Amino acid sequence: LAFRSVGAGQLEGRPAYEVEFREEARPTLVRTPKGEDVPARGSFWIEPDSGRILRTRLWLSLEQLTTEIIVAYRPDEALGLWVPASMRELYLGPGFPQLEVDCEAVYSNFQRASAETSETYRLPSWAEESR
Repeated sequence: LAFRSVGAGQLEGRPAYEVEFREEARPTLVRTPKGEDVPARGSFWIEPDSGRILRTRLWLSLEQLTTEIIVAYRPDEALGLWVPASMRELYLGPGFPQLEVDCEAVYSNFQRASAETSETYRLPSWAEESR
């Protein structure tokens, strides 16, 4: 990946530093079902004092289809973590009028996952006999 500093500014009242990226190596992270490379571009908006990611933007283009995905993050006080607040997806395709799909998901009610396990170890009978 190649990175480029865009500069400092504000994002929803917070200081933010924008860093753009461009995928140059092959194979790429995103590939078509036929295995073709789909180079990604985008940006990270980073809070300078904490290093938290405030927003991400991913841009993909393949033949006549362009995709942009933007994810905004927010603090979740109950978890003590930053979580995705929303994701907007925009797809532009060929045609007249141009094909356009624009959708947004808003996230809430995050919960901490947990699991408990218990283990008991017993030697096999042949190991006990050799003692």
